[in-house]
Amino acid sequence: MTDADYNGDMEDSKGWDDIRPRILGFRETMKTVPELAEEVKELKVLVAAHFTSVSQTGCLNFLDDLDLVLREPQVTTQIADRYVNLRVDVLRASSWYGAPVVPDPDGIADYQIRDRIAAAISDPSMKPVSDYLEFLDAAVVANTEISVPRQKQAGDKDDDDAYRSRDYPALEKMLRAFLEKYPHSHKCEAARLLLARAVYRQSWPRIETVETDTGEISTYVEEGEQLKPKRVLAELDAYDREFPNGRYSPEIRDMRASVCWRSGEWKPALDLTLRQLDDQLPDLRRDAILRLANIFAELENPDHRPSLIAAIRENPSALAWFKVYLAKAQNYRDHPVRFLGGYLEDQLGIQPPVPQNQNAQ
Repeated sequence: MTDADYNGDMEDSKGWDDIRPRILGFRETMKTVPELAEEVKELKVLVAAHFTSVSQTGCLNFLDDLDLVLREPQVTTQIADRYVNLRVDVLRASSWYGAPVVPDPDGIADYQIRDRIAAAISDPSMKPVSDYLEFLDAAVVANTEISVPRQKQAGDKDDDDAYRSRDYPALEKMLRAFLEKYPHSHKCEAARLLLARAVYRQSWPRIETVETDTGEISTYVEEGEQLKPKRVLAELDAYDREFPNGRYSPEIRDMRASVCWRSGEWKPALDLTLRQLDDQLPDLRRDAILRLANIFAELENPDHRPSLIAAIRENPSALAWFKVYLAKAQNYRDHPVRFLGGYLEDQLGIQPPVPQNQNAQ
């Protein structure tokens, strides 16, 4: 796996040249609700067939949202026209370059979109889709970057006193209010996912590398709040209870695996991560590969080593992946288990690789 595989989305645009103008064509459309619904249905089939990377997820979500709202019995052509235009604005504002539908350089800002959403929410004629509008407002907040004060470290020479992030506490509050107000909305499943992600992200570590006054490089972890596994897992459990085998179950498993890894629950961390590798979802699979390497790297820690060895030993798939991981150790000077090879081979019953010059014998 190369750096490009993980860090780049390597957009495969094949097939999107025809889809892109049709998606943008929803703006100021003159079609009726049935005509819009048929257009959305056709595009969903095409987008699903050409989906290859995470940057395309916004288009999938856009079409799924329109599919739902156009099914609502009280949606008129006037309601649909106003909502669809707002939804196109949100799609373009939340995309990034490399996505099928790129940001509009002359588009309106997030706060202006929120003002338009607020106006629609206050309009009695839009009441049939008030839940969609309030969820859309939360989606804009989820995408909007804010400045978060940095936690200064002793000897820190970095003059920046803030970093860019999202307002996850505000988003959590909005989504809890949404779920209480609209317990039967068709947007509840998406709201449950977004709520879980908002809680999860508040304790997600941000790794900072800074130069001290003495010229040394120091690395430290910055978190909005300390990881509280019970708090995060409670939201993941809530999703699973309400939507067993739901559409976003792979994303929920991804977050659960990460919490287990960070809290030292090695068996479920391995089980969930390896299951994620089998899901064949491009972005989640990349995350799983990186997390699996990080789990194996914990063998460097003597406090974690016995229980992690036991968890690897009990999972044949984990053991197979670990053999690949261990085989790379001698190729990197800073590999976490470079000097533990013989010990780990003995503990896990791994046969050492045959030296290169013996392959022909």
